[in-house]
Amino acid sequence: MKRSLRIGQAALGIVGVLGTLICMGAMLLAVIGVAGVGASAVMAGMPMGSQGQAASGQPTSILTLLLQAGPVILLVSIGAFALSLATSRWVSVIPALLMGGIIYWGMYGQPSLPVMYITMVLGLLGWAVILLWVRGRFR
Repeated sequence: MKRSLRIGQAALGIVGVLGTLICMGAMLLAVIGVAGVGASAVMAGMPMGSQGQAASGQPTSILTLLLQAGPVILLVSIGAFALSLATSRWVSVIPALLMGGIIYWGMYGQPSLPVMYITMVLGLLGWAVILLWVRGRFR
């Protein structure tokens, strides 16, 4: 029973971190211009057409779809990471959610690219410190 709990806990943590990294990667690719018109429209807050096309008529890519679903993916990822820590040390959920909130705010709550980069790095570093704390590296 204990082993299956650890496996589930590890799986949740991996899903949380991978989902967060996928969202970050999609945002970074869109920022550097890899995404094209559809992703630029999504980042600018323009709606996509019902046929899965940007207003310009360009078909959407996987990157465009990731950008559209990014806020939801990131929220689920933050929750999964926090939940993965809850069984080891329940109080670690609070700082994990706070770091996740910083990542979310930096990516979707403000317009400055330098602030976005800084919050992504600080959020991931914060998660690493929290994970080390939960695993008993810091006492």
